[in-house]
Amino acid sequence: MQLTLLVALIAFASGIVVSWLQHSLSRRLESAKTLSALRNEAYINLIKAISGLAIARRANNAEKELEFTILLIESKARIVMYGDPAIVESVARASGHASLSSPEAYDAIIEMIRTMRRHGGGAGRDEVSPEAISRLLFGGENERR
Repeated sequence: MQLTLLVALIAFASGIVVSWLQHSLSRRLESAKTLSALRNEAYINLIKAISGLAIARRANNAEKELEFTILLIESKARIVMYGDPAIVESVARASGHASLSSPEAYDAIIEMIRTMRRHGGGAGRDEVSPEAISRLLFGGENERR
């Protein structure tokens, strides 16, 4: 009788421990997924803001320029809060340029995006050439200016 009770208590305790571990691990996984989603959304919104700001300035649209400037600031704030340290540093370097249209700013933005791909997780870890990123985001050489 005592042996049966001991076996039952051990089984019960094991069940509790396993359930607690499963719950803890699933919460940790869910937190990691949420953080990853927040990071990726901030990274994409930053690129969207930079592109939109450039287009709004080219079109001389002050209303859209303000809209994209606000999105840019919000994205930077979220990157500071949630971003990978390498990406935070890269965004800070890219933000140090007075004009988005300078060749140095383009190069810094391209390097920032390459850093986001390297540290952003998922399939983005594959290397993409700076030339490909430049063509996709900025078009040809004539569109840069």
